[in-house]
Amino acid sequence: MKRAGSRRRRRQVTMEEEVTVEGDAAGTSMSAVKSVKKGTVRRKISGRPMTNEMEKLISDYVNYIRSMGVAGLRREFEELKMYMPPNNAHEAFTANPSRNRYRDVPCLDVTRLLALLKVVLTLNVPPETDYIHANWLKMEGCAHQYIATQGPLESTASDFWRMVHQEQITTIIMLCKTIEDGKQKCFQYWPAENGENKTYGCMFVMNKRSEHEDKFETYLLEVLPEGCSNSTIVKLIHMTDWPDRGVPQSGMTVLRLIRMIPARSISIIHCSAGIGRTGTVVAIDTLLSRLWKNQPLNVRLKWSNMDQCSFIV
Repeated sequence: MKRAGSRRRRRQVTMEEEVTVEGDAAGTSMSAVKSVKKGTVRRKISGRPMTNEMEKLISDYVNYIRSMGVAGLRREFEELKMYMPPNNAHEAFTANPSRNRYRDVPCLDVTRLLALLKVVLTLNVPPETDYIHANWLKMEGCAHQYIATQGPLESTASDFWRMVHQEQITTIIMLCKTIEDGKQKCFQYWPAENGENKTYGCMFVMNKRSEHEDKFETYLLEVLPEGCSNSTIVKLIHMTDWPDRGVPQSGMTVLRLIRMIPARSISIIHCSAGIGRTGTVVAIDTLLSRLWKNQPLNVRLKWSNMDQCSFIV
């Protein structure tokens, strides 16, 4: 007679680390899971396995970064900063100095948002206010479309909300705090309390719901132009742990942010100037999209593409 439990399998202990990021335009989520089990490593992606091509692309990119070293990375960064897009005219920027947060961050004419003309005609607003410091960022292969803009000034908050309403924006991504290092980096352009409403020029904005957690604050806002019956509902995602001229405490926070952005939609994204933290998120999002399509990861190429749209640095 065999002993009871003699065939019972030994309990296996597994340690897992899970990372979740946004997948392709179909909305597939990726979970890269490393499991330590008898000295082996297991990788898993929810919905589909990680391909050998993807693993090779990641390995090649890591090896490339290692081969450059710190000095090489700094040199490449300086070269990217010096890049000048061939079509860099910015006449509208020069003609509207009071509507620009920074004098040294131009808004390129070729991609600037001509988004206020319809609202101008509807609300009978003077035509000189059709300018806003905002540019289209249409990155090839990226699952998301972006409008990159500066942190609104008090004098441009109305323009900002007119842009949101006209383009039917459903998501706003804010990467800076209103005050950083004792300086105002962005005007408080939305009502912060539940049920609170404010009027910005000809635009009425109501806070329908807000949630606060460790690294994110989210607001569900209703936007309604004066004299208009059709409102726009927009979600404001405020990432609060990314310091100016610094990095977040964890890179996972950025991946989580990207996962919160709806696919196949146009989102407004901004920090203070609309170039540093803003460009970093868009670049990461684009590289992730390339990875899903088994395309080589090329930061230099993607950064140059963004510079065609805005002075991203």
